[in-house]
Amino acid sequence: MEESGNLERTVAAGTSPAQVAANRANALLSTGPKTEQGKYRSRLNATTHGLTGRIIILTGEELSKYQTLHREFAEFYKPVGPEENGLVRTIADCQWRLDRSMPIEQGLEADAHQGSAGDFDCSAETEHYAEVHATITAARAFRDEAEAVSKLSLYLTRIGNLLARTRKQLLDIQAIRKAHEQTRLEEALLLARCHQIQSPDLLYDPATDGFDFSAQFLQNELARRERLDSARATLKAAAKPISLPWTAKKLHA
Repeated sequence: MEESGNLERTVAAGTSPAQVAANRANALLSTGPKTEQGKYRSRLNATTHGLTGRIIILTGEELSKYQTLHREFAEFYKPVGPEENGLVRTIADCQWRLDRSMPIEQGLEADAHQGSAGDFDCSAETEHYAEVHATITAARAFRDEAEAVSKLSLYLTRIGNLLARTRKQLLDIQAIRKAHEQTRLEEALLLARCHQIQSPDLLYDPATDGFDFSAQFLQNELARRERLDSARATLKAAAKPISLPWTAKKLHA
């Protein structure tokens, strides 16, 4: 009853109870667009992006491609933390916009190719008709759609610049993070190795020194490095100087 009272108070003054009841009845009867045109428009309704929570206007098919593109960039760059994730989203958005913009430029020219060459002598009997027609209609397209082409070119340039800047910023941030992580790893391995020597019967706990690495990860990394050192030593010991007979003969000559 309380909710009903609140609803009634939101109705503008002067609206009769009969009108309120009629509005409610109409709302219950509404089942969405029925015409093909209405259905076509409704497919562009706002959809919440499942990866970022942002509202974007895309068809179902486009949304699927958009989400796939974001996942591919996330898998490639492997961002860590909100800052890196935000930069990867920007990179994916820029690429998405570039991918969608390029066909527009191509469409302007393709549309012009449907027309005639105008007052140029370009009949089907003209030598190299196809090449001549394509060249003339392309020129007319850029002339007639100069403003649109100029705006599109500026748009693409800005997106490309933003993409380049964002990518550089992301790689710089990741380089700093990875260098810090590598330093921490070397410190943890050093302490783990020292612990093995001093307390061979006790497993080293990285958390005691403030590390996020697991004890098993450090043990595996130490074992991997020991195998690499052993392999290098084996190859070095097995290496023999290469004898070049022609070199020896030349020296004795």
